[in-house]
Amino acid sequence: MKTYIYGKHPVYEALESRPDVVEKVFLDQAQYPDIDALAKKQSVFRQPFDEKKLEKKLGEHAVHQNIAAIVDTEALMRDFHAFLAEYLMSDIKYSAPIGLVILGEIQDPQNVGSIIRSAAAFGIAGVLIPKDRQAQITGAVIKASVGTAFKIPLVAIGNVNQTIGLLKEKRFWVYGLAGEGEKSIRDEDFSENTAFIVGNEAKGLREKTSEHCDVVLRIPITDTAESLNAGTSAAIAFYEWNSKQR
Repeated sequence: MKTYIYGKHPVYEALESRPDVVEKVFLDQAQYPDIDALAKKQSVFRQPFDEKKLEKKLGEHAVHQNIAAIVDTEALMRDFHAFLAEYLMSDIKYSAPIGLVILGEIQDPQNVGSIIRSAAAFGIAGVLIPKDRQAQITGAVIKASVGTAFKIPLVAIGNVNQTIGLLKEKRFWVYGLAGEGEKSIRDEDFSENTAFIVGNEAKGLREKTSEHCDVVLRIPITDTAESLNAGTSAAIAFYEWNSKQR
């Protein structure tokens, strides 16, 4: 699938980290000589940025900064089984547990991008993205991730509950995040390979998904706030996981 991305940081990170998925860059060469040079080095076709021609492709409210690119998001996504094989079936010995996150029907592109950015910041090894009932990788998602979508593996999966089962077979502990979770996230030591599931913004975790989790964790908050949004909850969970790995 061809997707238009926009903004200085997303385009730069695409060219720097995953030039293989970039098909074309639109930019003002005088405004972005460094990115123009990088695109040339990576043998990516460059074309002048024309706001009128690109407006429909980028969206009326896209904060594009006079730079955009076409990327192949299908090529960007990793195969789940190949991804697991790379991490778990090779001779590489990891000194600390692996962390993953599964998106459980997240609909807001801003939340998806925020979760990807937090995952990259706190050492999560991959973001697992269902093909159905889930916001996919778009220009808005990549913009919200500030380009980190090109720096962390994004992994395509099918059914979430089947994926949980496969991860459990590989000795992952699977944690759901929910305000009504039976255990505080502060009390978990995260000593094993870990997979977090972040549920839908409005409905939270699906009942069947919650039943498949080893533990459903809650993030302690004061009575002043009713709940945390998906992106914030994920960031706190990743921070807690990361802090226990040191």
